Amino acid sequence: MASAARPKKRDRRIWEGICCLLGAVVMLLIAAAMAEDTYWLSRRGEVVTATVLGEKSDHGRAANKRLMVRYTTKSGQQVENDTTNYYDDDLGPTIDVIYDREMPERMQAADWGVDYVSPSVLGGIALIVLTAGAFLLIGSRPD
Repeated sequence: MASAARPKKRDRRIWEGICCLLGAVVMLLIAAAMAEDTYWLSRRGEVVTATVLGEKSDHGRAANKRLMVRYTTKSGQQVENDTTNYYDDDLGPTIDVIYDREMPERMQAADWGVDYVSPSVLGGIALIVLTAGAFLLIGSRPD
């Protein structure tokens, strides 16, 4: 009876390890995308004043609020976009935004800051999950 329980436990650890590895890969991809946005905004960013069109929330949840803005790039292109990278308490009829001059849809509130804290934290968590997945898979090897 003990031998029948052992393969089930090993199978469970294999699936847990695979799920951890897949989750870590997804988190690393998201962190890489966040870092890329930050990189281009810091290198090619232009600050302009945008008109605040309002806030919307995904599925009515306050945690998923997005700021909708309209701004005109320095080359004269008008862009309407939304972002989650802004501070609630600084909202008025206008707000300064930073956008990528080569991809004007890439933008965020200028006071949000152009640093790598969020991608670094997410990347660090992904590495922890990746390590946990590796240990689960290594620990599930047959004796």
